[in-house]
Amino acid sequence: MERRFEQVSRVEDTNDKYNGWMGFIASALVTSNYTENGWGLTRAPEHITKRLQERLHRNLEVKKIVTEGTCSSAEDQGDC
Repeated sequence: MERRFEQVSRVEDTNDKYNGWMGFIASALVTSNYTENGWGLTRAPEHITKRLQERLHRNLEVKKIVTEGTCSSAEDQGDC
């Protein structure tokens, strides 16, 4: 957070400085997962990431990928 304080303090234009302070305050004090380095990384619940991965892989296997006039998929080989 100290780094961000220093950055905003060095801004010369008063309007930009005001906007910088307001953005900093809104992010750092109001938002609970704002860290000293900015937005903290959070981990999504495992059941959500598992479901997203399953759907991604299922769609990658089924959807046809068009490349230079031909397409291919796990279900169908050949022209589109």
